Amino acid sequence: MHYVAVRQHPAVFRNPAPDKPWYIHDVSGGITIDGIQVVSDNAVAAGSSSIAVVVANSNNVVFRHAVLKAGAGAPGTSGEDGTEGSMGPQVAVPQAGTPATCTSPPAAQAGGAWNTVNACGSQGGAGGMGGCGGKKGTGGKGGGASVGLLLFNSPTTLDDTTVHASIGGHGQNGGRGAWGGWGSLGAPGGADVSGVIGGCGSGGPSVAIVYTGPGPVRQNTVQLEFSIGGGLGYGVGEVCAVAAPNGHNGQSTDILDVTQ
Repeated sequence: MHYVAVRQHPAVFRNPAPDKPWYIHDVSGGITIDGIQVVSDNAVAAGSSSIAVVVANSNNVVFRHAVLKAGAGAPGTSGEDGTEGSMGPQVAVPQAGTPATCTSPPAAQAGGAWNTVNACGSQGGAGGMGGCGGKKGTGGKGGGASVGLLLFNSPTTLDDTTVHASIGGHGQNGGRGAWGGWGSLGAPGGADVSGVIGGCGSGGPSVAIVYTGPGPVRQNTVQLEFSIGGGLGYGVGEVCAVAAPNGHNGQSTDILDVTQ
């Protein structure tokens, strides 16, 4: 058993980056960490998370008189608007009806026709060719998480310890769908079709402890603090007739078991 005691209480260790947590891994003989405060700053990169401490594949880890504090998760990024569909091509000689002839007996003449397809693979009839449908907007990205302590298959004890998670990052709206291209002139072309709005990002969670495997053991006074999860992104838009569903608000709870 290893024992790490910090004489100056509390000794503050600030993680070098929000996505670079204090990391304990592959400790087989056990370790006790006494009198430490680990702080992770707010996440900055879009959709990234802030995590204070990760313990992975270790045995008998003890935090005593400790404070583990994660910053806020970063907001996601908004989806990009779709691009407008291309117009139908202009009519030319092949699309005009064949003139009548004076033959005996009279003969039917062929009508106009399109022998090629337009930019999106559609093929018109004797009239103008329809425009291409508008491109859909891209999906908004979800917000990042705020997690105080992340445990992977590591029996861990908390003794007189506080674990704090800040607010989760906000999910962002999906991009707007664009108008479809107009059909070309002639006999009426096919109708234009608008694109759909992109899916929307969900808010990042705010969870004090997330674990897979054995859950943490709490001794004496243990405080698990969490904030609100990030807000959802919306599936609304001015151009598009059909909107994707809204995202979800980020989860907020003191402890979350993600064991499969």
